[in-house]
Amino acid sequence: MSKIRLIERDTTKPKKDDPSRMAYRYKWEVQAPAKLFGKRIRQYFKTKEQANDYRLELENKLQNSRLAPLDEAVHLCAYRFQKTLTVDQMEVALSNAVEHFSQSNKPLKDFADGYLAELKKSFDRGIIGQTHLKGQKHRAAKVVTWLGNPKIRDISKEMIEDFVDDRLDAGLKGTTIRTYAGCLSTILHRAVDSGVINRHPMKNVKLPKANAEVCILTPGQLQALLNKARTSMDDRGPWFALTNTELQKLVWCKPVTEVAEEMGVSDVAVSKRCRKVGIKTPTPGFWNKVRAGKLPHPEGKHEGNGHVIDAVLLSKNDPANIPAIMIPRLMFGAFAGLRSSEIQRLTWEDVKLELGQLYVSPGKTKNAERWVVLTPPLLDWCEKLLAAGATGLVLQGASEDVINGLQQKLCEAAGVAIPQNALRHSYGSHHLVHYDNAGNTATEMGHYSAQMTFAAYRRAVTKVQAKDYWDIRVEV
Repeated sequence: MSKIRLIERDTTKPKKDDPSRMAYRYKWEVQAPAKLFGKRIRQYFKTKEQANDYRLELENKLQNSRLAPLDEAVHLCAYRFQKTLTVDQMEVALSNAVEHFSQSNKPLKDFADGYLAELKKSFDRGIIGQTHLKGQKHRAAKVVTWLGNPKIRDISKEMIEDFVDDRLDAGLKGTTIRTYAGCLSTILHRAVDSGVINRHPMKNVKLPKANAEVCILTPGQLQALLNKARTSMDDRGPWFALTNTELQKLVWCKPVTEVAEEMGVSDVAVSKRCRKVGIKTPTPGFWNKVRAGKLPHPEGKHEGNGHVIDAVLLSKNDPANIPAIMIPRLMFGAFAGLRSSEIQRLTWEDVKLELGQLYVSPGKTKNAERWVVLTPPLLDWCEKLLAAGATGLVLQGASEDVINGLQQKLCEAAGVAIPQNALRHSYGSHHLVHYDNAGNTATEMGHYSAQMTFAAYRRAVTKVQAKDYWDIRVEV
């Protein structure tokens, strides 16, 4: 029962101590005890309607104070705007803000998708490479899964700390965790920049130390890899041996399903390869019309098809591609110190035998553009390949997926692992010891200073080991 009382008074009743005066001037009175509002309230009204309205006003005030007590900061915030906004305007503004924040508090995956869309735009404009784009796609998907795809405002410093601890418990190295954390941080920056969250939750998060170890290959390990790569020319399956020109003729000689059956692959694989290399295939129902005599047999020709590059399928599933891809990868990485991305864009036209050097074109890395001396093992091998008519990209345009897949097969066959950047590191360490000139090694590798080369790439390599390294030769 409410403690705010509505009292009706008898205005005809005289005062006890003065019978000549009336006891009450107003017929209606509203009373509230001091414990409700901090002081006792007694308010008088001539009409019941006025008194009842005031009592309801006090009831609402009391109910609001009980349901939503405001702290001091909220009171101060309302005070700052009370001269410019009415109560109704404040309520509308707050309602719109609540709706906006509710709609913008999307799952982490939505912000990750937005980040990847921006990366795709940067890739289309040539700002970033395919490797970076693909790597960030993989990392973003992993981060979203590991965190459980929470709402963006639910992500806290504690949640990220738990994420880091869980990855460490799962056996991930500090460098790997920092890479994933960097991807997450970039996604969260988008939420901060768009005003969805006010503070970056990764601020002051202690990430594990980047403990990437520089690993090198011994001359024996490198020789084992090269020998195994040379002997990996297994019998090439018909599908992998089929050139694009031959495939174009086949799909206009018989249905895709028959081509797939002959090659030992699915019709989906045939159609996918055709799309990738720009081969137009017959429309659905085409061969039925040919069999019914409604259309002439194309005999392997179609006017809508343009010139197709006469190349075989480069696949990580075909060991026959190991010599064509992995030997150049090993040679230019171990004996020229080129980065993986530099080898991918290197062409045989960049190798200048008359100068005894090869040209490294500009890339994302500063100082990437340079001329590198052809070391004895590389010079001997390049002379043989160029004499045999080698042209175009040294890796034949193979994708990073194909290269990594073939490298894994080669390592398994040779029993030798190739740690990340081990070929370039091997070049740096053996070059530094053999030629005993840190400045020269730094120039060849595209470093800023000899100090950087000496600190980052020098490993325990003996003079004898370095001599064995540069005495390696590869038969073609």
